[in-house]
Amino acid sequence: WAALVLLILVTRFYRYDSLNHWPNYDEAQIAYCAQRLNETWEWRMFWGFGEAPTTMCWLVACASRFLEDPLAAVWLPPAFISTLTVVVAYPVARQYLSRSLSLVVTLLFAITFWPLNMGRICHQGVPLPLWMILFIYVAGKYRNDSGSPIRGYWAALSGILAGAGPFTFTPWPAVAIVAVGTFF
Repeated sequence: WAALVLLILVTRFYRYDSLNHWPNYDEAQIAYCAQRLNETWEWRMFWGFGEAPTTMCWLVACASRFLEDPLAAVWLPPAFISTLTVVVAYPVARQYLSRSLSLVVTLLFAITFWPLNMGRICHQGVPLPLWMILFIYVAGKYRNDSGSPIRGYWAALSGILAGAGPFTFTPWPAVAIVAVGTFF
């Protein structure tokens, strides 16, 4: 198991050293939005011609205030979110699966194509997997705490996560409908 944990760590932190490509269109649009937010902060929930959610714009704007390199400010938030997704994947899987299978699920989150590449580009959809597994975690807590006095807390938190999901990525309502139908 130590070898699997080491593999997870190596594959995740390898990307922090390899974030050196030229920004694509989505990254440039988010960087522009972040630059405008740093000039005059606005609490608009959707931005641009496609009314994209501003979660990544807010994160890049905050990162650019602390980092001198503008490209690092564009690439660090997605890399951090992607790494955090892997860290959170284990406790989420542990609610439903055995320890060994939960570690395998975490390994898949660490090395498979989609989760690995989500942290390499700054796109509006990067927070969606993290938000979804946080929702699955809270819904699992609600399901497992059937006689607990804090069960209402888990229900309220899952409602907040489901309701605030569209601010992470536009197709969230479809994900939330499937998730709510599956877990409740």
